Amino acid sequence: MELELQQKNAEYEANGTLFKPGIKLKGVILDGLAQEMLKYTKYPKDDQCEEVAAAVTRTHPCLGQLGSKTGFWGWKQSLIGWLGNPEIRVNLLKHKQEGQGKTAAIIKKPRKAEVCYVPLPPKSESTESLETERVALLSEIKKRDKEPVIKAKMERTFSHRRLEIVEQRPMIKDFMNRWPALFKESECDDIDIKREHTLKSLVIYFNEDPDLLFKEYLTSSNEDERLRSTAAAVTGIYSIRREGVQEPEDVGVVIEGTTVMNNLGSVIMAFIVLFGLIYALDLSYPNDHKHTFEFCQKILMNLDGQRFSTKMQQMKMKMFA
Repeated sequence: MELELQQKNAEYEANGTLFKPGIKLKGVILDGLAQEMLKYTKYPKDDQCEEVAAAVTRTHPCLGQLGSKTGFWGWKQSLIGWLGNPEIRVNLLKHKQEGQGKTAAIIKKPRKAEVCYVPLPPKSESTESLETERVALLSEIKKRDKEPVIKAKMERTFSHRRLEIVEQRPMIKDFMNRWPALFKESECDDIDIKREHTLKSLVIYFNEDPDLLFKEYLTSSNEDERLRSTAAAVTGIYSIRREGVQEPEDVGVVIEGTTVMNNLGSVIMAFIVLFGLIYALDLSYPNDHKHTFEFCQKILMNLDGQRFSTKMQQMKMKMFA
């Protein structure tokens, strides 16, 4: 494919002749593009397909299309059609189990929340090395005080485990024998706690002060002190916890020094509520945390996702690199 396109590019440069690939070659091009796009998102949006189509005609100008205002409209539409079923790898006939010799057997169309339905293995890892890690896990789980080691190995083998679940559909009893660590309580921690830590890490990554946005108090702390601190906050989230307990007793949102909502259950829910209130009340993002909120709006939620600040553009490139 690359060789033929190089030849056609040379002809285009020499005499301006555009190339219209046949059905077979076009299918190879679209399949290659789709497989690459699915490494980054299982549900490419319209504007993302447009970006890829434009990149195709920039890289291979011979593939430009006459009669199109952009020169790549047809490629964009072909990509959208080709990506109609995003789970190409899982649903291919060659990946079906014995006795499921029909393309339509156990077709899996994930919910939109399943951003990484079948993730790629970590760099420098293979199926064989991850299987070795799985076997090592069976030994580690029998030892005492090995939680950090088990947790690290479980994270590293996630793609291997996920592929096994999706492609082999094992019986629960067999799967428990192969992956006993998955059924430990430590592997079912409250997802909101993990999201809270991730959100705070994001604030730090953007060189913004998490202590200005997130106020934490112990139930034993002085109430007057808490009220003064809350009143001084322009915009923020407070949480009250008992010492040694991760789950908060109370979480609330503060705007202009006023507690506008409380008993929200978790810091991540409070952040979502704060984000919504900023829109509902037509407020500006807090100056000290504008990058954090811009990231959530433009990259996570893809709202006005075509216009990025320089910092967000760099962040997006790093994420998809």
